[in-house]
Amino acid sequence: MAATMEDVANRAAVSVATVSRVLNTPEKVNRDTRKRVLEAITALDYRINTAARSLRTQQTRHLGILLPNLADPRLTEAIEITALQQGFTTLICTTQSDPERTRQYLDLLSQQRRVDGLIWIAPEVPTQQVEQVISSGLAVVLINYPGQFPALNFNYNMAAYRGATHLLDLGHRQLALVTGSANQQWWQDGYTDAFADFYLDVDRRLIYPDVKSLFEAGSLPTAIITFDDEAAAQIYTQARERGLRIPNDLSIIGCGDLPFASYLAPGLTTLQFPVSRIAEQAVNRLLHHFHNPTERNPLFTLIEPKLILRESTTGLRPHDDLS
Repeated sequence: MAATMEDVANRAAVSVATVSRVLNTPEKVNRDTRKRVLEAITALDYRINTAARSLRTQQTRHLGILLPNLADPRLTEAIEITALQQGFTTLICTTQSDPERTRQYLDLLSQQRRVDGLIWIAPEVPTQQVEQVISSGLAVVLINYPGQFPALNFNYNMAAYRGATHLLDLGHRQLALVTGSANQQWWQDGYTDAFADFYLDVDRRLIYPDVKSLFEAGSLPTAIITFDDEAAAQIYTQARERGLRIPNDLSIIGCGDLPFASYLAPGLTTLQFPVSRIAEQAVNRLLHHFHNPTERNPLFTLIEPKLILRESTTGLRPHDDLS
């Protein structure tokens, strides 16, 4: 016979109302009580009738996560874990940067109301489409969206600044920047600010959109900052094909601190963003919106990077750079 809510309440030594609060508004129940109820639910294999609850409360207890791909699943996993701790399951949708696929998912999530809220990572759509989703009434938290709507944004400006400052401190002056296609202006601004602090002019010929254009340019710099660790790994490969040693001939800084970064030889110096804290802030923003739907969020919350020093950067020897 299937366990009932009363069975869960008896096992956890709480009231049925408390069990209901844990299932529906867990943030209103203290941690110890919530833990005891969840343990009872697991022990009794209690199953919630989600269809009936959705009809009764007009809530699904599902959160949507919409993102271009799962190349780096750590943020998605952190959001999923945080959501589960708050009593929500997640529906993860990858668009593969396909406009039609994006439209279909947005219809499912915002128009058909399959979720109570949406965490939208790096939207690759026109501002008007973002506005339509927000105006539909669905609670939305944007991550890495440099537009006009409230968002949690990785501070790529500071990432570029800290990376460039580190390399300039090491004596590099022929310092290239690979920006990628997204957030180019943020990367360029941080890079430029670092040079300004050293009273140096920026050679904009050393700013590249991708690794391919960097190596097609001819002569190489002595150091490179890249917009992500995958681009840095491409530079490792290209450098070795040309007989260059890292860091003796070429210092490299990545961004993201992907799992493989520490296993590259030499280990990749990179800029790390705290995914667990970002996930917690994103889920908490959604929960806050549920309870305060008319309250406005701050326009931007910038997430600061940390420079993780490994072995891919070194000081410049005097004969390496005559500029």
